[in-house]
Amino acid sequence: MVNLLEILDLPDAGQLQLSRLAGTERQTAPPAAFQNPLDAADQAEIAWYFQEYPDNPLGPAKERAAAVETGLRNLGRLLFETVFNSSDHARQILTAATTDSLAHCQLSIVSSRPDFLSLPWELLNSPETGYLASALSSITRQTAAGPLPDYSPALPADQLNILLVSPQPETGAATPPAALSAATLSILESLPVQVELDYLRPPTFAALSCQLADRPAHYHLLQLDALQLDPDSGRLLFANPDGSPDPIAAPQLADLINAAQVPVLLLTAGSRGPAHPATANLWGKLGQELSRSGVPASVLLPWPLTAAAGSNFLRSFYQALADGNEIAAAVAQGRAALLHQPQRPALGGPRLSWDWTTPLVYPAHQFTPPAIAREQPNPLAASVIQPPQPDTAAESQFPAAGQYGLIGRQTELRRLERLILSHPLTLLSGNAGVGKTELVLDLARWLQ
Repeated sequence: MVNLLEILDLPDAGQLQLSRLAGTERQTAPPAAFQNPLDAADQAEIAWYFQEYPDNPLGPAKERAAAVETGLRNLGRLLFETVFNSSDHARQILTAATTDSLAHCQLSIVSSRPDFLSLPWELLNSPETGYLASALSSITRQTAAGPLPDYSPALPADQLNILLVSPQPETGAATPPAALSAATLSILESLPVQVELDYLRPPTFAALSCQLADRPAHYHLLQLDALQLDPDSGRLLFANPDGSPDPIAAPQLADLINAAQVPVLLLTAGSRGPAHPATANLWGKLGQELSRSGVPASVLLPWPLTAAAGSNFLRSFYQALADGNEIAAAVAQGRAALLHQPQRPALGGPRLSWDWTTPLVYPAHQFTPPAIAREQPNPLAASVIQPPQPDTAAESQFPAAGQYGLIGRQTELRRLERLILSHPLTLLSGNAGVGKTELVLDLARWLQ
């Protein structure tokens, strides 16, 4: 049975409206006055907290971060009072949803405005029960009210197929991007199911187009890692072969995904260092455009996660995906992993983080992936001997690479490749053991 709470934006009236759909019965509260509680200064402070503070959590930054955290806590209470305590009818709706168990209730934020959608509604904070995000089955952002149409592509159920792309163009940024590719590889290898991971090289939009055209209805998820957005247009920045940025509009990416029947798109932010004050709104606009363009489920992480946080989220998310959970519910499990372990390793000791508010879901369809059959090894079976690798020509022999090549050095590999292709001699230097040989070997295998 449908059990859905909706917060509907009424921009022309400067109001919002709460409603609940339980089965076929809808309850609607009177509209309540609403004004965006975040001004430009507030947005800049939140952007600083998520993009700069994790790399520099010492000295005056601790006091500044404490002020941001207090503001986030107060914002959650303000949003709760506005939505659920604005009238007796609104309170009755929340009471009815709570009585029927919030664990089976989805909350949808419905709006045509990116700034409304990008507000951290995950902070909704009840004085009696705490953060609703920890109790609800899921939280989504939609451009239209009501239940979503189902999406049921014919996808493999014997293994989980993932396509990983890390564009990372040369933008001149002083801080390296916050990539989660290495964490993704480690987590997928640890799942108790068969996984096929394709790591796209070169990570250009043209190469992505060819890869998806060659394997329609194959991938369960496309992960764009360490993604950067153009601060002016909000377009996704892929890389041209020479490393220069290649801005791609969201509808263009959506057409590609929909044609290949990829049901889930996971976008993780890569920008670190000083943040553009409109970052949250740019990602809100991106999610809105992807949803309007028909991408079945878009999962956005508009703020970069640390390696520890990224691993916690991705481990729970991918396990839930492999178990056949609906996408918004899988994200909720990933969020719970962050919320229940809020301490992050940092300089000066562990620090509390509010990064559990980061994952956002923009669905255009209701999609529940097939449960992937778990591997059931026979403990009494004889040991499996790996077959010998075929011989290769002497001039093409390199030391054996790992199964997925070198993960986590995308920026260095691309820079080195571009230097070699444009200069007759390139010198690579670094301390002993830092990985110079593996870097060059991986590039040699690729160029070969």
